[in-house]
Order: sequence, then C-alpha cells, then structure tokens
Amino acid sequence: MKFAVIEYNSKTGKIWHHTPERPNYLCDPIREIDPTSFGCYVSALEGEHIPLLALVKPTFYKKVLKRLTGSWPGSYDLSYLKDFEALLVVYQISDGHEMVVFLRRLRREFPHITIIGVPTQPWGLLQQHWDKRLNAKQEIIDFMNACDVFLTIVKSTRDQWQAMSSTPVEYLPQPYPVRHAAKQFVPRESKDKIIFVAGVTDRPDIAKGQRVAKKLQQEFPDYVIHVTKIADAPLDTSELEGVRYEVMPFQLWQEHLAYLSKVMLVINTDYTQTRGRAQVD
Repeated sequence: MKFAVIEYNSKTGKIWHHTPERPNYLCDPIREIDPTSFGCYVSALEGEHIPLLALVKPTFYKKVLKRLTGSWPGSYDLSYLKDFEALLVVYQISDGHEMVVFLRRLRREFPHITIIGVPTQPWGLLQQHWDKRLNAKQEIIDFMNACDVFLTIVKSTRDQWQAMSSTPVEYLPQPYPVRHAAKQFVPRESKDKIIFVAGVTDRPDIAKGQRVAKKLQQEFPDYVIHVTKIADAPLDTSELEGVRYEVMPFQLWQEHLAYLSKVMLVINTDYTQTRGRAQVD
C-alpha cells in the first residue's frame, strides 16, 4: 500500500521518506522528523511524510494572496498524490481551514484515495478552543465530514467524536517503536527513588499529580520528586511546598526515555486525555 501522512508543515518543509536504515525514531527530532507522534505512522507503514506546503510551493504571488484572503490559492498542484492509496491527514487548530480546503479538493480530484483523518491536539485542548471561540467546532466537523474514516488515539473519546459526524470514528492507538524503546529497560531493583510528575501547570488536573506526589513523599521521605520545566510553559510548584523536589529541564525523546527508565514512579493526571506515551514506555 502506498501511504503517506500529510500535515500542514514539517520541520524541513520537504517530503520525508522512510527507509529501513533510517526510521523516524532514529532521526533528528529538531531538524528532520518527530521520533514519536505521527512520524510513527510513516515508518510503521513504510510511507512518506508530506507537508502540504511542499505541494503549495509558496511564491511571492501566492504569499500576497494568502495575506489578502487568509488562504492559499486553491490551484496548487496535487498530482504528486495521484498514486497513493491511503493518506492520513492531520488536523490542528492553527491551519485547520487550509486542511479542510485541501481535503475537499482531494476527494474531487482523486476519489480512489482513502482519506483518514486524525487530530493532533488532544480532546481536552480542542474542547478549550471550542469553548472560547464561536463556531470553531464547525471547522473540525467539516474536516471529519471530508474523511472516509476518522481516528482517535484515546478510546474514551470515541463516542464524543462520533457524535460530531456521520464519518465512522475508530479507536487506533498510535504505532510506536516499542522494541527500540525497550532497549532502555532497567530492572526495578536498579531504579532510582524518584517520583516524576508533569510540570505544565496550566492544565488543572496536573496539580492533582503533584499533590499525590507530595503525599507519597511525606510517607516515603527517601524519595525525591522531579518535575519538568518546559520552555514557554507555566510551571507552578506551590503544590510541592514543604517537600523535597527538583526541577528538571526538558529532554528530547531519546534522553527522556533513558531518564524515565530509571525512575521508580511516574504520575500522569493530564486532564486533556493525552496518552502520556513516553512515560508509559
């Protein structure tokens, strides 16, 4: 099956091809492709990662029209896609309207292609966006309606998604390089006495995890709490006052896996219904 993941843009702005020698999880996560996330679909199905902007090929004229109208001209060439059998198209808030236009053209010009839709933001963050902006929800409904099937990677949200569109919604966890990640395995007796908690404290339920960690440390004082500081994200450690904790810098995927393999306990209470994928690994 000839398969590709299509996102609005990518780190390189160019089409990326999976090869057995260089799967996504061995690539540079800053300059090339994500080692997890939607890059996993590309390598799992030995496909391509195509940024829509690589098809648009922005020119000065097109950029002027985009500035004036809010969208790219709808005449860019889609012929590169004609031989694909299935495309996984990613929706995200910042460019959802462009992806809706793209999907409608794709259905008209290449009706043989199976279109699979999937959101990049988790349900909770999308819900926040819809609550704050009138008619914002209609955009992703239009996106879903243009797909043959829509995927959720969180089983508990399937019925909520299905209520929004007649397009079939299926639960499918993201493929993941488990065999590669398992190389970081550390037996329990060799782990460090660390309780790891998330630090993006603008998500309300994360504070619950910090309160649990604090209670545990009060009962097991030889454990230290680690909390991650992510650049440009708020970190409120007031829930950890009075206990021993350390603020850890953000780590790239490979580094984070190696670190987590030595941690005794990870607490994930993210109300946005993310998978907490790296921590689970």
